[in-house]
Amino acid sequence: MTQSTLTRTPESKPAIEINRKTPDSIRQPVWHVAVLGFFSFGLYLIYWFHKTWSTLKVHALSLEEKGLDKSGNNAEFPIESYARSRPWLKTLTFFVPLFCVPLGYTPIAPAVALVLKFAWPVVMLFLFANLFKDIAGIIPDKGGESSWAKTNSIQAGFVLGMAVPFCLVLAGANGMAYLLYLLVVVPVSVAQGWINQYWENWESKELGEVRALRTAFTPLETIMIIAGALWLGLVMFNPN
Repeated sequence: MTQSTLTRTPESKPAIEINRKTPDSIRQPVWHVAVLGFFSFGLYLIYWFHKTWSTLKVHALSLEEKGLDKSGNNAEFPIESYARSRPWLKTLTFFVPLFCVPLGYTPIAPAVALVLKFAWPVVMLFLFANLFKDIAGIIPDKGGESSWAKTNSIQAGFVLGMAVPFCLVLAGANGMAYLLYLLVVVPVSVAQGWINQYWENWESKELGEVRALRTAFTPLETIMIIAGALWLGLVMFNPN
């Protein structure tokens, strides 16, 4: 059972009561992403990227079935691109270093090392920046005006995309400073805030219904947070 919040319709200001029959929203609270990413030591973010790519693909296929395309009513959403995408393949790129471990004991080990040092980071940066760019590009206008992120979606996507590896590099810092790499939750949380705006607009205007924003953690998420908090405590009080 999930806990929900009150939602407002775009046409009126009075709050609409959310009951147990209200369908769940696609949106996810920004602080959910930050908390789960932090206490999972960043591992949750891999799932976040997979879920986001998969959700956008399902949404694109749904729009395509309705006969919408780039020239349709939802022109800002890259329908064709995501309808033909392979979220599972993109997610596998996170694990390329693990797949390459056995190759480290073969004659091609030097070449593999070069790929992991140069090619793999470039591919990951492209995937991050491209996703963030697409999310920025579908931020709905407010009052007839577009946000800076939407108007400059390429730059916004690149900035957030660069922020991810920059934060991860901090994992190599000395002492407890290496925990600063957990700041990687910041750019991902920003992207979640952007896409939440799109989903809210889509659910209220296009679907014409109110959906409940889940604010409670699932049992599995709760266990992960508790385990992560305990582990973080051990790391901080026993840095050696």
